[in-house]
Amino acid sequence: MPRRYDLWTMLVATLGFSLLFAAMRALHWPPEAAVVTGLFFLLVGAGQALLFGGESPRAASCAVGAAIGVVSTLVSAGWGYVGDELLTLALINGAGLAFVGYAVGAIIGGLFLVADLMRSTMKPVTPEDPQAAGFPADEPLISNCRRAMDNPTEHIEPLVSLPTEAQAMIVVGALESEGIKSTAVGGYTAGFKAEAPGWVQVMVSEEDLPVAQNTLAKLKQEIAEIDWSQVDVGEPEDGDADSE
Repeated sequence: MPRRYDLWTMLVATLGFSLLFAAMRALHWPPEAAVVTGLFFLLVGAGQALLFGGESPRAASCAVGAAIGVVSTLVSAGWGYVGDELLTLALINGAGLAFVGYAVGAIIGGLFLVADLMRSTMKPVTPEDPQAAGFPADEPLISNCRRAMDNPTEHIEPLVSLPTEAQAMIVVGALESEGIKSTAVGGYTAGFKAEAPGWVQVMVSEEDLPVAQNTLAKLKQEIAEIDWSQVDVGEPEDGDADSE
């Protein structure tokens, strides 16, 4: 599995070391042995993260174990072994600790599995999450619209783009008076851009879109503050809704 190094990994690793030292204390291990064992786990974990680009944790575990075996044997040459005897002993210890490193690496891999399980289990799921609500991941503009309309379970569609925010708010107010939930985003509102730089989009739910188009066609006749020649209001559903 891919290794992720984040807060969950740190928490699980801390828990793992706590359990390790608690077990060694329960078994009455001497302090020196506990320190060596903890250091071995730490070096194997670091090797998995740093060696081979983090792509081969098993090989990294074996390599770290073997290196520790060889180096520790060479450092302990004061035992009286010299020449071929020292080389043979170093190879034997290296091979043995390579297997130990593999086993320790498997334990560390289990910690990553636990961290991944906790990460997926503890992930907050709210209606504002588009994927949790059954929507594909979309741009922040749409998520912002759902939040502004307090309507996280509807598809949101653009109704019209207007040159200024003031004009957009006039349309939003008129739609709200008809019982149609809407919001204006774009321009400098919430930091999002509409279809054209500086323009503002009025957004409505997909369900309300046909009614909103009819209402917008009526507003074209009633509201003189907006230069409708610059605005594409779309085609209303009813044929008589846009009659002059």
